[in-house]
Order: sequence, then C-alpha cells, then structure tokens
Amino acid sequence: MKYLEQNYNNIFVYWIPELDGGGRTYGQQFVPVVERLFGKVDRIHEFCAGPGFIGFSLLAAGLCNSLCLSDINPLAVELLKATVKKNGLEDRVTVYLSNGLENIDESEQWDLVVSNPPHFREKIEKN
Repeated sequence: MKYLEQNYNNIFVYWIPELDGGGRTYGQQFVPVVERLFGKVDRIHEFCAGPGFIGFSLLAAGLCNSLCLSDINPLAVELLKATVKKNGLEDRVTVYLSNGLENIDESEQWDLVVSNPPHFREKIEKN
C-alpha cells in the first residue's frame, strides 16, 4: 500500500485519506494550546491516534520528550509503526494496538493525554 506523507518539522507522518479524521488540519490547533497551557512535558499519549498527526506534531514542535500512541485499528497501528521507523524514533515513541486502554503496558505514565476521537457525520438514530 502506498502511503501519503505529512511533514511536521522534518517528522514525516505516513497517512491515508480513510484515516484522516481531521488531525492533519484542525488537529494542529493542539500545538499552540499545549504550548500555552502546559509548555514542554516529558511524555504525551495520543489516544485514538489514527496516523498520529497530533502526537507527532507535538513531538516535532518540541513539546514532549517522548510519545505514546494507541489506536484500535490495525491499519492505523501499521502506519504509526512505519512512521516511527521512517523517522528513527524507536527510542522516543511507543505504539499500541488497543481498544481503550487494553494492551497498554501498565508501567506507562503520561503527563498529558490528547485525542481527536472518532466522530461521525451521519445522524445515529435511536431505537
């Protein structure tokens, strides 16, 4: 599968259109907000990460030393791992295939959790 690339300060993030829930564009508003409210922290977790646009952009902006990324979608996790490898970030970024917090190492600790959780445009009808 051929991936598209998004560049955040020389961190190249692999992505595909089906997994862009807005993090590539409006998700970038996290950078100035995190900078203003928290400054640099040690470790950030992006929950429901998809391709990791938010987490990787925070790392690229120097707002964390390390990053944890998790998603329930195996394809998203494949993209995350490919991005980590492409950028040589194996010592700074951990990726989990996870439903909620399942499968995340119990020793994980984060200073900040960010997310752009899945959202749907269709109206969900109640029975």
